Amino acid sequence: FSRGIFALHGLSDESAPRLGGSVVVGLGDTRRGQLGLGADQVEKHLASGHAIAIVEELRGTDPIQVEAAGIASYVVTAKGYIWAFGSNRSMELGMRKEVMQVDVPQRLKSIRAKIAQVAGSCSTGGQAHALALTQRGEVYMFGTSSRGALGQGSAHQTAPLLLRMTTDVRIRLVAAGASHSLLVT
Repeated sequence: FSRGIFALHGLSDESAPRLGGSVVVGLGDTRRGQLGLGADQVEKHLASGHAIAIVEELRGTDPIQVEAAGIASYVVTAKGYIWAFGSNRSMELGMRKEVMQVDVPQRLKSIRAKIAQVAGSCSTGGQAHALALTQRGEVYMFGTSSRGALGQGSAHQTAPLLLRMTTDVRIRLVAAGASHSLLVT
């Protein structure tokens, strides 16, 4: 598999170790920024005719988890950071509501705790949300839900909000559905 990716980018197998560890590879639609390619990379990607693109902005970040959620994407790194990109129309990237789309990955700095896992909903119809599980078992929720998926009733969040119950109950795993969320203790 790796031989094919390197060949697409004009690299030989001998140059593979110089890539600096793991890379995030994107496939598919680039229209809402969900592949994390800047404008110059999108043009090169489309002109190449290849469906595969390396997300250069995340090179060297040591990714341990990726999440493709609706038209937003998330990457968790070994240092516990979340990088987010794609649509923010429902505030699902945890950024202020004036930011409608992020084409190049941005580190979510509003959560100071180290993150172990992120889960994003698959909804693209204005009800998208995400959950970030910290290494201590607390959960931050952000996005939009009129059906209570954020644990706060009908809430619209511009910044991640700590789910209070998780300060007393340690959570081990999170999942985000189109209009609901699940937590495992």
